[in-house]
Amino acid sequence: MTLVEREYRRDGWSVHDVSSQNLGWDLTATRARTVQHLEVKGVSGVRPTILLTRDERDTAANDPSWLLVVVTQALTAPAVSRFDAAEVLRCCSPQLYRVALPQNHTGGER
Repeated sequence: MTLVEREYRRDGWSVHDVSSQNLGWDLTATRARTVQHLEVKGVSGVRPTILLTRDERDTAANDPSWLLVVVTQALTAPAVSRFDAAEVLRCCSPQLYRVALPQNHTGGER
């Protein structure tokens, strides 16, 4: 996130870290009247393959200011890529399912 924040500040944006607020993005960047809600992900490889939480995915679907920023090769030769919400949603596929099972259930055969 530090790299992305520094890059945005260099380009004239005011940047605030909101990651602890669980808003569905990590950084709020403002320049003039433009606001971007930046979800920042870092990966060690060259391919920007990441995981999104349900909240992040829902925010991408409903917030026109949302933008995904992926830092590839984060530990060796960082490169920043940006993806708008429409592209992210097109490439999304569910990987996990929450299963809320009943308590004290004794059914099922062994």
